[in-house]
Amino acid sequence: MFYTTVLDTAIGLVFTFLAVSLAAGALTEALASMFKWRSKTLLAGVKALLNDEDFKGLALQVYNHALVSPRSDGLTPAGGKPAFPPAYIDPRNFAAALTDVIGISSQADGAIDVAIRRIRDSGNAQIANLLQGTYHRAGNNLAAFETGLAQWFDNGMDRVSGAYKRRTQMVSFLIGLAVAVGLNVSAIRVALALWDQPLLARAVATTVPTSGNAAPDVVDAVKNLQAMNLPIGWIPDDGSAGKVSRDNIFSISPPGFAKDPGWWRTAILGWLITAGATLFGAPFWYDTLQHFVRLKGSGPSPEEKAQKKGAAA
Repeated sequence: MFYTTVLDTAIGLVFTFLAVSLAAGALTEALASMFKWRSKTLLAGVKALLNDEDFKGLALQVYNHALVSPRSDGLTPAGGKPAFPPAYIDPRNFAAALTDVIGISSQADGAIDVAIRRIRDSGNAQIANLLQGTYHRAGNNLAAFETGLAQWFDNGMDRVSGAYKRRTQMVSFLIGLAVAVGLNVSAIRVALALWDQPLLARAVATTVPTSGNAAPDVVDAVKNLQAMNLPIGWIPDDGSAGKVSRDNIFSISPPGFAKDPGWWRTAILGWLITAGATLFGAPFWYDTLQHFVRLKGSGPSPEEKAQKKGAAA
């Protein structure tokens, strides 16, 4: 039964991480939408990319272009804030908008030289050199030139996306920690409960929803987690199912929330592990859950059963 117990314990623990990750992800996404983190991060990235931190030059002109900000009236003043900043810019639209605002949308002789000279005179020599080099490498072909600009923008936005991801991961971790503490979801306590009580682990593994191609809804996941009789939540330890039969530090809560240093050390470590699991994201834990379920369904190989290394699931 060792093989089955390990898989049942893993399934229950992974589903716990999935439920908390879904909750943390949903709250993080809600905050990102509320405070417009994506559009603000993108705007800051375009400003840095075009060397226009004051938003008075190329970045302003690009953001006033209809290809970049279709909802805007194109009248954002110098140094102002766009009324409807986009959360995403297609690289091809950015390249086309940039060629429009610098005045080389047509392949007239000398147009690129005039545009580059104007940008260089404005003090933006780096972008002037970039445009000149890109245009020459494109063989003076406007379509190839725009393709080169689109690739440059795409590469620059990869760094912006990395910065945004690090920011949201930190927020997700903090929210995950708040959820773990608020619901008292300690990875250590849950793992010990599942390991010490094979019947509980088996019941949890049976209850875990695994159908469909997408992760379960966050509300359903949390409801399922609460219904699995796992040692979570801030309730007195009354000896009900789910209690871990070890030292008091592993019980669901100290009697009367007493200041038990051992209990609190274990609880804090368990909460941190649970919060840290949210950094992998709900899709990762859902895929992992599917792998464990399929592994359990296949059971040990005939050779393992012949050598008594495991039992069929």
